[in-house]
Amino acid sequence: MKTAIVPAQVTTVEDKVAGSLGLTQLVLLVTPLFIGTGIYALFPPVMKLNGFKMALVALLSLLCCSLAIRIRGKLLLHWGAIFAKYNTRPRYYVASKNSTFGRNGLQTIKQDPEPEPYEQAEPARERRRLSLGLDEITRLENLIANPSARVQFLTDKKGGFRVLVTEVKQEG
Repeated sequence: MKTAIVPAQVTTVEDKVAGSLGLTQLVLLVTPLFIGTGIYALFPPVMKLNGFKMALVALLSLLCCSLAIRIRGKLLLHWGAIFAKYNTRPRYYVASKNSTFGRNGLQTIKQDPEPEPYEQAEPARERRRLSLGLDEITRLENLIANPSARVQFLTDKKGGFRVLVTEVKQEG
């Protein structure tokens, strides 16, 4: 039996309003009609047919019809918007360290030229490194392997690591 995976939500499918035309395509195809009516009514000579008006409406109709064409599932209008956004993006990103943006306290540095004495920080604790002999390493391995021994690995907030081994003595 052939199975097909049905997606839970399809958001990329455009609704078809009339035939295979979507809403955006219909708006693009009807736009020259309304704008052409406005040109006919408002441009001089008013309410009379003129070659200039016809050429303007024909050019507008050609532009809108070409923008309504689909290429690879997208309208030419969308491809033009993508192309325009790509070409208007900044080409170079310049970071200038010489700008005064974000610099506070420039006047206080000039007014108070004496540096404040600093406090010496406490010396860091020395980390102990154990160097064990072979007999001590063997004894520790046997202690960790002992099932009656309790081994804990502890860390602290400063990155320290401690191993705590508690041996339980058996009576016998």
